[in-house]
Amino acid sequence: MPTPTLSDIVTIGFALLLVIAFFLGQELLPGILNRRRTRREQRYGDFAFDTGSSGELMSHELPPAPQSGTMSAPPIAAPVAAEPAMLSLAAWMSRVNGEPDRSPHMIIAGPSGSGKTTLALAVLQLRPGRVFVTTMKRQREDPWGGLPVVRLGTSEPVFAPLGEAIREVYAEVLRRNQGDADVSDDWLTLVIDEYPTIAAENKGVSDVVLRMLRIARSVRVRLILISTETGVKALGLEGNGDARQNCLFVELNEDRAARMFRWGKPPVTIDTHGVGAIAAAPFAPHRAWLPPSTAISVTPEADTAAEKAPEVDTPFSTALRDFTVSGRVFTLSEVVAIAAEIAR
Repeated sequence: MPTPTLSDIVTIGFALLLVIAFFLGQELLPGILNRRRTRREQRYGDFAFDTGSSGELMSHELPPAPQSGTMSAPPIAAPVAAEPAMLSLAAWMSRVNGEPDRSPHMIIAGPSGSGKTTLALAVLQLRPGRVFVTTMKRQREDPWGGLPVVRLGTSEPVFAPLGEAIREVYAEVLRRNQGDADVSDDWLTLVIDEYPTIAAENKGVSDVVLRMLRIARSVRVRLILISTETGVKALGLEGNGDARQNCLFVELNEDRAARMFRWGKPPVTIDTHGVGAIAAAPFAPHRAWLPPSTAISVTPEADTAAEKAPEVDTPFSTALRDFTVSGRVFTLSEVVAIAAEIAR
């Protein structure tokens, strides 16, 4: 028998090592992988694990390991809030008009042409009581449904009549607060169009409005502030949380979509498809409130206002002839039904 050479011995020994390694791998590798899986599960909880066809642990779905010396809980996905359903016209009108104790005042904000005036007119049509309006706009541009309106003066300072009109309403609030005031006074809604500008041009008006936002509801006086600016600073409400909480906000977009919210609460989308038809109707003469002072020039509509369709800006594509609103027929009976719903 020939004596094996050194190279033969090395070859045989290498082959034996391969055989031993193969059998050891078959026995030990599953246990090693299971131990690795257990350690990772203890560290990362319920994250998914996978093994490829080679038996290797696939870690592409694992979060990064925590840094040394720190504890890290697995990330938790934030719950996705369900999109609130759109409030129907009757539902949100009921909130705006039928809950004076909860939301006595209203702020309508949005860019020019978004339908702020139209929405305010629709709210006033379905709200009980008298109405008093102040605006910077001309009568031809904003007739306000035939209501008497206080507008800019004809001489400097042109904004003075608007400030005086607002102070007249504040005087009415103080009168009603007196012990001998008539508790059966009608509800009165003061509308201040382009409020930030009017407040900026009339010293002290913002303070008067803030006082009314706080106390006017108790004497059946409500405010509607209209603004192209939406920030609380522009509206004079920054740092005045008590006054802000008394307001219901409605924001309109350029596409006339609208959402409503109370401050600090999530907004909800509201259906505005019917407001144009409601706003287009003229107001009955008895709805107007006139201040006792004769120093304020109040612009009335023509005597034929009740006989003709008012030139109301109706960005909701309203045809007064058949009450077609954005392709939907909105009948007078529907308007009456909405009013009845609010009155309940």
